[in-house]
Amino acid sequence: TLLAANQSLYLNEDGRATASPEDLDAGSSDPCGPVLLAINQTEFSCSDLGVRHVALTATDGSGNHATGVSVVTVHDNIAPTLLLQNATLDLDVNDSATLNLTLVTSGSTDNCAITNITSSKTVFGCGDVGSSHIVNVTVADSSGNKAEGSITVKVRESSVSTCPVNCVVSMWRNDGPCTASCGLGRQLQARDVIVSPKNG
Repeated sequence: TLLAANQSLYLNEDGRATASPEDLDAGSSDPCGPVLLAINQTEFSCSDLGVRHVALTATDGSGNHATGVSVVTVHDNIAPTLLLQNATLDLDVNDSATLNLTLVTSGSTDNCAITNITSSKTVFGCGDVGSSHIVNVTVADSSGNKAEGSITVKVRESSVSTCPVNCVVSMWRNDGPCTASCGLGRQLQARDVIVSPKNG
């Protein structure tokens, strides 16, 4: 008589869990003697999170066997380990800077994987220059386990030199009159600035 038991497993800090045939047996027996138990999966990892169906087989001394199914639910309840880095940002030519969340959390780890990173602020502008800003950062894994911390972000003015290359000018006009009636003279061409340069 085969009696299969359902079981919950919890991944360890290495993202692994182990089940034995006895873990999934609810008292299988045979009137002629003991039975040998076996299951078709003993090792579980992050890829097994959720519900898994594991086959439990009981075999008696004569080789007769019966097979049933145990429902194994694999859980991860370990929060990520958070390691944060402070950041210094330089404004770009548009007077904006964006915090790279992957960079400031690059030392963080999880027994499975970090799947989501959020922060209380990511975009900075001119009004943020010269001050230190405390930014809250949260990392989470696919099971919803979270770790939270804070970093200090400093914002500096742009160090990029800009040139007035973004203006709009007209086509060259026809040559002007010669500056001399005899000998060497000059003819000038001109064009108009239609849109003034933004940067100077």
